[in-house]
Amino acid sequence: MTLVEPAAGWILKAAGESDREHQESTAFLYSLAGREVSDDDLARFLHLAGFVGDPAEARSDPYWERAWPHRMTLPGCRRS
Repeated sequence: MTLVEPAAGWILKAAGESDREHQESTAFLYSLAGREVSDDDLARFLHLAGFVGDPAEARSDPYWERAWPHRMTLPGCRRS
């Protein structure tokens, strides 16, 4: 069983600890809502999530084949 919970970014913001990297990654995830997730989007996500060192490496990473069919689960994030 896996529990998937939205990030509590509002806590970082309230504590004054939200940094540029967090803000950019959050904005990126929100930008995926309601649209098709492309190869480039998935590559960028895998980089932001730490699966690959560079988005250009993502398509050759062994995890790519497992991640690609599930790419449309990324836009599940919604602004609260």
